[in-house]
Amino acid sequence: PWTGLNGSVAAAAVVGAARAARRRHWRLLAGTVLTIGLFSAASFPVGLERFRLPMLPFLFVLAATAVRPPDRPPTSA
Repeated sequence: PWTGLNGSVAAAAVVGAARAARRRHWRLLAGTVLTIGLFSAASFPVGLERFRLPMLPFLFVLAATAVRPPDRPPTSA
């Protein structure tokens, strides 16, 4: 069950990142994906579960974006 939960949160985060990119929410992507990527690169050799804890809020933000994507930003004319 724990592995399934981790996999579903990660899959929802990927879908959320794709939806945010499609809707051009660059600040949301930069704040979440960049933080997750840099933290993963820093803790990659160890790979312990406790190093995933600081990334959970960012993963949950992206997973929430998968469920209900933010509105499109207004276009400037």
